[in-house]
Amino acid sequence: TVPTQYQMMTTFMKLANLYEECRPLAAPVFEKYRTAAELEVQQRANEYSVLPSLGDEMMEDVLREMPAYATDKKSALEQRLLDQQ
Repeated sequence: TVPTQYQMMTTFMKLANLYEECRPLAAPVFEKYRTAAELEVQQRANEYSVLPSLGDEMMEDVLREMPAYATDKKSALEQRLLDQQ
């Protein structure tokens, strides 16, 4: 399925980021999907194909895990909606 393809490409990219010896193994996967019929798969494959050429620091920044969202805080929009009730 398409969501599985997204997840697998992201996994390959993260492995390539962590282990340099995986980069030559992951590159052909991205090349294969650069011309995929599904536009989103094609887009992700093209982005991941170019990412290593931007440098290790950039690749690490892009693939860094997002910080956990603080559930104890309310966003400004959420607070305004609660105030209206």
